[in-house]
Amino acid sequence: MWVAGGIAAVALPVLFLMRTSRLPAPIVSPLAENTEGSGLAGIKGLTPSLYSPSQYIYLSQSYFADGQTMSQNREQSEEDKKIILAKLQQSLDTISEGIAQYPKRPELWAHRAAIKRALAGLSANAIPSAIADMEQAVALSPANPDYTKTLSDLYLAQCKSPSGDANTCRLDQAVVYLTRTQTAKPNDAQLLYSLAQLQVKAGLLKSAQISFAKLLPLVSDAGQKQQVTREKTAVEQLLAKAGETKFDQLDKLDQFDQNQSPPPAGLELLPDQQVMSRELVVAAPDDGLSPYEDTVGSSAFSGSTTIPKGQTSVTVESTRVTDTAPVYVTPQGATNATLTVTTKKAGSHFVVSLDSPQTADLPFSWWILSP
Repeated sequence: MWVAGGIAAVALPVLFLMRTSRLPAPIVSPLAENTEGSGLAGIKGLTPSLYSPSQYIYLSQSYFADGQTMSQNREQSEEDKKIILAKLQQSLDTISEGIAQYPKRPELWAHRAAIKRALAGLSANAIPSAIADMEQAVALSPANPDYTKTLSDLYLAQCKSPSGDANTCRLDQAVVYLTRTQTAKPNDAQLLYSLAQLQVKAGLLKSAQISFAKLLPLVSDAGQKQQVTREKTAVEQLLAKAGETKFDQLDKLDQFDQNQSPPPAGLELLPDQQVMSRELVVAAPDDGLSPYEDTVGSSAFSGSTTIPKGQTSVTVESTRVTDTAPVYVTPQGATNATLTVTTKKAGSHFVVSLDSPQTADLPFSWWILSP
């Protein structure tokens, strides 16, 4: 940073946009070559109301593709960076104009959500705002399994974001929407396995047990069937350990909070509206959404960890830990070792210990019983 005439000048970092698989393929159109103004309003002679929903989507994507292409140049001038950001803002503005013209078309809301999700590296509001858009798409087309799956993924992405914590990570909503997706595709083994894993992370072990049981007849590969059986057994062992002190109430998860905060304001990407202090990256929407262990991270209610051979303890990070919530642990597989939760720190972690070190790694399952 240098100061000229008392005004701090901040050098803009290089913008590098990763390709996104969720957005439609770029459409070559002379309309996209005009970069003046914002959205359709900046193109002379055109009346936005004359465009169809698909044309709004294609034009929005063409702006996005233009910015993405320019961002591949790692030696960008300050003016290049401003143009890139302006292109991204035009992409959002154009699809927003489409929504204003056709507010009942779910594909427009879904497209804007996809763009916002891809811009998560530029704005802290990107994922929450994308969730609000996908909620609208699902409300308009509740039977579309692609929309409910995307919405579940967005809630998981919020868990993984730097700002994600026990309050903002809505695993319950991720489970609800993935359950709706699976109901629409009952014979999709991969989807059912993903649902069972997510239910485990959300602490819905009885629901996970049912999902694993439904999955077993759908799996033909012997190795995969053995893996599913192991995971189902681990869930059953945790349930037996906890007894009947807690049961899943998945039906209550479908009762959406009607007092949610209003959707975040629109994303403002231009340099004078956002401080550029680091490299800006537009990530592909699918990046990092699985496995669920990596996605949910320390926001999970349940999971598995290993005490390495020769060690007597391991620390498990979890924001779900409280002073009063019990933590159940059980070894995976046959062993004479006794596991004990020796330390808990609310909102941070718990420590699982052994009386003596083992000659081999000792994997175990754990479950934080939510109050």
